[in-house]
Amino acid sequence: MVVAMDGSEALVADYAILCQPNRPNTRLRLRGLEPEALYRVRTVDPSAWDWPGANAGNAGNAGDEGRTEEDRSFVRSGAELMHIGINDTDLGGRDFASRLYLVTRL
Repeated sequence: MVVAMDGSEALVADYAILCQPNRPNTRLRLRGLEPEALYRVRTVDPSAWDWPGANAGNAGNAGDEGRTEEDRSFVRSGAELMHIGINDTDLGGRDFASRLYLVTRL
């Protein structure tokens, strides 16, 4: 996770190295956010990446095709994102799955 100096944005990378059968529920807890601020969290659309082969490993965003920006985003407080986190249990469905989140202060 990388947070801008002024705390207005953050980029979060989430990785699952190996698939785990019956994986327990997991949460990705963020750091460095303002607890009282609201943040929009959205998954980064890999189809926007324009280099060759960029979509080849799209395991973390499977099923995003045809979804709108609102479908891929949600708003939470900084306190909730840091203490409760983001449910990332579904990321563990395939080996070497990954997902990027763009977090923007509203």
